[in-house]
Amino acid sequence: MKKSLFFSEIEPTTTSTTTTTSTTSSSSSTSSTSSTTSSSSSTSSTTSTTSSSSTSSTSKTTSTTTSTTAPTTANGLLSGLQDYAIAVIGNGYHGIQMIRYSSATITGNIFVINYPIVYLSGTTFSTTYVNNAWYGLHGGCGNANGIAGCTAVCKALSKNYFNMTTDCGTGFIGSFATYVNPDRAVYTSADTVSTPWTDYNQASTCSNPMFYCTCSS
Repeated sequence: MKKSLFFSEIEPTTTSTTTTTSTTSSSSSTSSTSSTTSSSSSTSSTTSTTSSSSTSSTSKTTSTTTSTTAPTTANGLLSGLQDYAIAVIGNGYHGIQMIRYSSATITGNIFVINYPIVYLSGTTFSTTYVNNAWYGLHGGCGNANGIAGCTAVCKALSKNYFNMTTDCGTGFIGSFATYVNPDRAVYTSADTVSTPWTDYNQASTCSNPMFYCTCSS
């Protein structure tokens, strides 16, 4: 099956160019001496004059460095360990505008997303949390709430739900706290856009976080 362009792998590239210009002016020193002696029967006079000039050297170095690195946003998943550095652009389904993740594995048309976090905007919450913020996702050891959250993630990526982990555990891993700040987690009981997201404590200590979510094209 043909892999969707939306999930095409993007290889990060790094380019570095350095230009250095150095200008140095030399020093010079000039010394002159004149002597005049006059004599008479009772008077002798000697005059000596010395002049010196010096110019100090000046060195100027100009360095310019230009570098290009992998983008911080992408229209498709990057496979391997990303530690949340890449934000994959979503289509806004169920309020999911962007998705970051610890790592991802792409095998044919199957996409496994480990520890996804989501940027929610334009959605509803059943309790105190708000839009325009990053959240960890509660996985529920693969229960209905976890499946609903994973399904919403897949649909936000214009993909289909395939399956999700039945593993349990505590808290997200890696650098998620760089983005999930305040430290919060949520779940939804259905992937329909009319179903609100519900507070679920802190992402760092969340019981049964979404260990992985698997989508298919």
